[in-house]
Amino acid sequence: MEWEYLSGVEKEIDVIREKALAKAQAVNPDISVVVDNYTLDDYCYKQWDYPGKWYCYFRLPKGIRSKEDLIDKIAAETIARFNKR
Repeated sequence: MEWEYLSGVEKEIDVIREKALAKAQAVNPDISVVVDNYTLDDYCYKQWDYPGKWYCYFRLPKGIRSKEDLIDKIAAETIARFNKR
């Protein structure tokens, strides 16, 4: 059952990355992937709960105040990485 919760976290991450990709592509249409330096653990809040197992819930990475800030940061890092080529 933990996997069901984890898949919910992964869906949230996918939506964030899709929005970041759209912002990056607005600047440069040649960008096809995003640069996301956060790990799954950065996005996952783990809680031990009844009936004695771990549950994973989505959370913003430390230092990020909102999803929009996260989307902007990922888009900016993607654009910067693409421009270094």
